[in-house]
Amino acid sequence: MLDERAQVGNGRGRVGDERRGLRDERARAEDERARVGDERGRVRGECGLLQGVRGRVRGERGLLRGVRGRVWNECGLLRGERGRVQEGRRRVRDERGQMTVLIIGFAAVILLMVVVVTDISKVFLVRRDLDSTADGAVLAAANGLAAIYAQTGDGGNAQIDPEEARRLAADYLDTVSASERFDGLDWSAEVSGTTVTVELSSSVELPFTPPGWQEDAEIASSASAIVPVR
Repeated sequence: MLDERAQVGNGRGRVGDERRGLRDERARAEDERARVGDERGRVRGECGLLQGVRGRVRGERGLLRGVRGRVWNECGLLRGERGRVQEGRRRVRDERGQMTVLIIGFAAVILLMVVVVTDISKVFLVRRDLDSTADGAVLAAANGLAAIYAQTGDGGNAQIDPEEARRLAADYLDTVSASERFDGLDWSAEVSGTTVTVELSSSVELPFTPPGWQEDAEIASSASAIVPVR
């Protein structure tokens, strides 16, 4: 009986030990579960951090895309502005070219007008001097003939000698140095009844002779006077 009781006691002890072992195993399992839960929490925290980092990265990418878009817009604006500047420069160059052509044209017209006015002025002055000389010659011839052919009371008109009229006109022209004052001077004196006509012609050297223009101009003048012969 004592052996059986001892065996039963030993069996109970072993059962108690096994229970304690199971409890320890349960405690260790609970500790493992807790550690696994902690690991899961840490992993989840790390995942949350990674997701946050991904979100920030995506946000940064969005910001970079926005900045890139603004940069492209600025580049487009700069290109447009550059195009407008180049167009303005081309317009300025075109306007400068047109203004240069206009200025050259106006200068050529003004220069041509100066040339024409100068040439015409010289021709006019020489023509006026030639008219004055012709008037003086015909008056000298008429007055000289009047003194030579003066008659008293026979009631007829004397016949005037043309050679005498030419001599008187030639004397006047020599007196005023007409051949020195006028280039290529040519003259004639004609008598018709009691009217004496003197014609003078000369050439005027033009101050300016553009290409295609004559170097001189021909001018002529005539004057008539009646000889008061009785």
